[in-house]
Amino acid sequence: MRILLPLAAAAAVMCTAATANAAAMLFQFDAANSSVTITNQGSGLCFGCHVTPSLDTPFPDLTINEGDTQGFDFANFDLTGLGGVGGVQVEATLAFTSPAVGPATSTGNAWYATAFGFVSGGQLIWNSIAPITTSDGSQFTVSFQNLSGLDTHSITDKAYITVDHVGGVPEPASWALMIGGFGMAGAMLRRRRLVMAA
Repeated sequence: MRILLPLAAAAAVMCTAATANAAAMLFQFDAANSSVTITNQGSGLCFGCHVTPSLDTPFPDLTINEGDTQGFDFANFDLTGLGGVGGVQVEATLAFTSPAVGPATSTGNAWYATAFGFVSGGQLIWNSIAPITTSDGSQFTVSFQNLSGLDTHSITDKAYITVDHVGGVPEPASWALMIGGFGMAGAMLRRRRLVMAA
């Protein structure tokens, strides 16, 4: 009995620790290999119009539970123009240091209207990105924020991470087998000691 209790306690601690860490993923971002660029500047009829993009670094580290979504400021767009309607095409890349996966890339189309140097409206719509799967079977989705009703010169766009599934975690049945195995090992050790004592 003295052997069984410590083994069961150790198994319970291991199970609790695994459960606490099981359903979350850590995300760290590689700002040096992330980017936001304008791929087609100046479509439409807008006098003196220009869009200047920049990354909103440093990016924060995120720990996201399975089924949850977290966002952070990804890029800023500064708009200028004396008057008219302009359109641009945008490309964004978000690179990772953790998990060890390739970057997420999307393109978007935007239009905006200016009058006497003031932005009076517009929108930015991004294309969707396929889910990303890691080497341990975890899966997450990256998306960039669609914007509408632009009415300022400087606009911040967010990136969102949704953890669809966390892989590499033992199933409850596996934990039950492990705990049962500890118990059987303890019982065998106790029986062996009793036989040797006799």
